[in-house]
Amino acid sequence: MISNKTVSIVEIYDHHIFVETLCRILHKQDNKIIVYTIERIYQDLSVLLNDFDIVWRVKGSDESDLNFLIKSRKEIDGSDYLFVNTVQGKRIILFWLIKFNVITFFGAGRVSDFFRKKYAFFGFKSFRDLIYHNYSKFFLSILKNRIHGIIVHTHQAKEFALSNGYNGKIIQLPFSLPITQKSVGSPSKDDVIYFTVTGSIREFNRDHYGVTNAMYDLWLKGFKNFHLTILSSIPKNDRQDYAKAYIDHLEELSKNSFPIEFFRSRIPEETYLDILKRTHFFIAPINIDYYSCGELTSTIVESIRVRKPAFYPEIYQPDKNLINASIFFNDFEDFKEKVQAIIKDNENITNIYDNALKSFKVYELENLVI
Repeated sequence: MISNKTVSIVEIYDHHIFVETLCRILHKQDNKIIVYTIERIYQDLSVLLNDFDIVWRVKGSDESDLNFLIKSRKEIDGSDYLFVNTVQGKRIILFWLIKFNVITFFGAGRVSDFFRKKYAFFGFKSFRDLIYHNYSKFFLSILKNRIHGIIVHTHQAKEFALSNGYNGKIIQLPFSLPITQKSVGSPSKDDVIYFTVTGSIREFNRDHYGVTNAMYDLWLKGFKNFHLTILSSIPKNDRQDYAKAYIDHLEELSKNSFPIEFFRSRIPEETYLDILKRTHFFIAPINIDYYSCGELTSTIVESIRVRKPAFYPEIYQPDKNLINASIFFNDFEDFKEKVQAIIKDNENITNIYDNALKSFKVYELENLVI
């Protein structure tokens, strides 16, 4: 157990929720915590960790990620442990350029990226995908041998790493912790049932159109006692076209009085949390090829945070602890039938909630240690 140590955490990408999880566990174990991050992530974390004694190091607006890490290296090397939360995308090369002299663990959320078996030049949907496959294969093959170990979030991901010959230390921790003491009760007979889809709007990892069309079909059939929220926004990068077209599609549906909420710009953390807490069911319309090695979808992350059940494709079961908090579907027709059954039968909802609540105890802070 890491206790009474100085621990540095670096997150300059996007995944602030696991930083919160790390901070809460390490704080419970009486460690001094220093978080190195960017302004946007700091603003989100300051809402979630406002009562914690944490040292913040926030990148300046005129600094590059590389300069920020170089400037911070001496202080980081003076700590006892370093956790680098997200090592993916263009930031992979930064951690190849800068070698920290401290016991280091990398978050392997995209565990399949860490253990690509071979270089490849065919079968990609775009030139960018081809480049990223080989770029991540090259640099992560080097980086995983420099560090003390990795962090994964599911048993399936741990088994995947071991099956690929990884012999470093593997820490398995949930990505998120429950932020509510208990789930809000299941909706009563006349309540509107709130369904929420989380996660980025990108064609290759989620079928947002499929889930929206299924819910719209139910609404056209006369089922009016539900509300759908797409809890994501248009990304600020060069992959905006798909998300923009989808949001435009939602806007057209909303003009017909279809009960849907969506966002074009970044969602404030307080608003995001409010929507999570009112949600009755989450939906994960994921492309299973993208989540095939134990990677988490954001649906699991948010389901645990507010102790609510969720819909998943039948073959996506990376965490057996959540079986009783999950409703599985084979395709969108099957999904539609299961949502219809829930909307029509409150007793069905109550049974699902009763089973789901038991599943979240294992993720409570008191049961976790690093």
